[in-house]
Amino acid sequence: MRTPWMVAAALVLACGHVRPEEMTTEAHRAEAASHQQQAQQERLQYDPNSRQVDWVYPSPEVAGKDPRPRLEEHNPTVEHLWAAERHEQFAREHTRAAEALAKFEDKECQGISIEARTGCPLLSRWVGRIEELPTGVRLRMREGADTSGLTHRMRCHLAFATSRGVQAATCPLYLPGISIEQTAANTIELRGGNRAAADHIRDQTRDLFVRTRPGSDAH
Repeated sequence: MRTPWMVAAALVLACGHVRPEEMTTEAHRAEAASHQQQAQQERLQYDPNSRQVDWVYPSPEVAGKDPRPRLEEHNPTVEHLWAAERHEQFAREHTRAAEALAKFEDKECQGISIEARTGCPLLSRWVGRIEELPTGVRLRMREGADTSGLTHRMRCHLAFATSRGVQAATCPLYLPGISIEQTAANTIELRGGNRAAADHIRDQTRDLFVRTRPGSDAH
């Protein structure tokens, strides 16, 4: 299944003008509006009555039959229709990506108000042990911690950061593209999809909690 993050990243690569982490819900909507405007401008440049005669050279597949160039009449403005269709396709894709990100946030933040989504989940008092992993970190929670509730809040804040932009998040730990999973009754793991993300998670975890050796207690 393609996640909203994967959809957004694939679309950004297709457009080739911004980095995936810059594409928020609002950024996708703005891009959709921009592409739609460009499509309209391209269509205005199409003239159905325009005609032009040019020399056409046969493709290599048919050149052996008759290699001589020939004069053909065509509409030189039809390329504006093709450009308009490309812009309209990008507009549709950006609109779908924006909707997917918005739904992703609502799903991950079910039961959490808009105001609460912006707040950094309080972890320091509940984390008893930090274990560094090749892909990120494992947080072992103290006795009495609501691990499921904390995981829900963390996933919500991550979805908020992904949908609204990293700048909108109040916690440096939350980077779009990472995963947050409760792996045991008292364990939460944060993993990065690549080496840079994994390094980010470990560095920010050391900064958020007292810098300790892997596996030592956090205070």
